[in-house]
Amino acid sequence: MSVMVDTRSVHKSVGSRAGEVTGVLGPSGSGTSTPLRTVNHPEKADRGEISVDGALLGYRRAGDRLYELPGREVLRQRTRIGFVFRNFGLFPHLTVLDNVVEAPGVRAEAAPEGGGGERAPAAGTVRARGRGRRLSAAVVRRAAAGGAPGPFRHRGRVALARPLAPEPKPLLFDEPTSALDPELVGEVLDVTRDLAARGTTMIVVTHEIASAREATDTVVSMADGRIVERGAPDEVLGAPREERTRAFLAKAL
Repeated sequence: MSVMVDTRSVHKSVGSRAGEVTGVLGPSGSGTSTPLRTVNHPEKADRGEISVDGALLGYRRAGDRLYELPGREVLRQRTRIGFVFRNFGLFPHLTVLDNVVEAPGVRAEAAPEGGGGERAPAAGTVRARGRGRRLSAAVVRRAAAGGAPGPFRHRGRVALARPLAPEPKPLLFDEPTSALDPELVGEVLDVTRDLAARGTTMIVVTHEIASAREATDTVVSMADGRIVERGAPDEVLGAPREERTRAFLAKAL
């Protein structure tokens, strides 16, 4: 079985095989977002190691020792990991299309290997913008690609389109349906199902119990920075074994 995100001896960690959707639940402050930040590497794991699609993240191995990679190499590795931010993190002065094309992975593809901060050859930029246009049309259905991100509900669609532009291996969501209207929540779930069907691994931090029940393959319950329960959605959400999980669900439902 192919493993997309592999975590070994990492505190507060989540692993997923290719095409699996893992939901991470827990009360605020329980550490639910920390696994995302360690996989995406803005935060280093205190111990252990993380691999994405077979490649060690943030380090290279030489014999029995690990050596930290320079920042530029880590940045290149992170282009293979998509991240949907809780507050969207869009650039309000840019068009929808430019917000999508500004995704780090697209920029990295456009940059020459030798660095220097220069733009890619024209062909690379054209390919990146072509992908951005297709995503803008498919995912941001009611937002014109030439217009600003605009209303709050359209910003959610742009936030979904942007991490898909670099064609990431795993996709990380930090409470993607928080503060969204029911129609857009449904669209987020539709996109999640479609991506899973195409083999995209996803780790989703959410407080939406209905979303976790409907759109995940595995649910992880966290408390005090630790995983307290893990299993199929019907098991963890329908008949939780741990008191901490039951207490959270009683307040969340």
